[in-house]
Amino acid sequence: MNYTLTDCWERNKQHTTFEIPTREEIRELKIGDFVKLIFNDEERMWVEIMSKRVNTWIGRLDNKSICTDLKLNAEIEFETKNICDITKGK
Repeated sequence: MNYTLTDCWERNKQHTTFEIPTREEIRELKIGDFVKLIFNDEERMWVEIMSKRVNTWIGRLDNKSICTDLKLNAEIEFETKNICDITKGK
């Protein structure tokens, strides 16, 4: 699977209108919550958090991709800096 994830913290520094979750909001994330990541600098998709380490997360893709070869439920490894939005799980 060939894709890159956008560094949302860097994008926020360059474009102040690009809002990202606060560090506190990110610290409060739990297994089952959803985060939005930007793939290949163009496609935003939701990922359900499956496991959490200090700065690395493992999630499950909750969207069908149109810009990558990723499939629904694909395992995604990402860093805190890649999170551009959050929503609480059920």
